[in-house]
Order: sequence, then structure tokens, then C-alpha cells
Amino acid sequence: MKYNLNLFIDEKKKEDLLKILSPYTGLLGRAKVFCSQEKNGVMVKIEAEDISSLRAAINSLTNALKVFENSKKLAGVKND
Repeated sequence: MKYNLNLFIDEKKKEDLLKILSPYTGLLGRAKVFCSQEKNGVMVKIEAEDISSLRAAINSLTNALKVFENSKKLAGVKND
């Protein structure tokens, strides 16, 4: 079985978010991660061979998103 997950992140600082996520794009273990800039944010697509690789990819991306949010807080940028 294969798994696909599409995640839209509504974010005004799209370019900064793409920079944070760029190390996680491409092949990530047994999952493929694609990120693209959309009109109002960033679309993240994950294709995984199994549920464990999907979970691992989600965990990696979640950690990157935490770094992004914390850096915005340190810079004094309010969340949208």
C-alpha cells in the first residue's frame, strides 16, 4: 500500500518557509517530499511506501515547522 498526504500551510512568509523546508524535499528515507509555493502559502506533498515512512516524514517536517515558528517568535513576528 502507498500513502499520499497533501498539507497546505497558510503562511505569508512563503519564501522563508520554503527555505526551512528545502532540506526535507526530495527523497526522505522511503518517502518523497515535494514543496511548492501557492498563492496564500505552501503546499507540502508526501508520498510514502508505508505508514512508518509516512510518519517519519511527518515528524521531520513537524520539527522544521517548529523551528520556523520559534524563529518567528524570536524575531517578534506575529502568527497569521
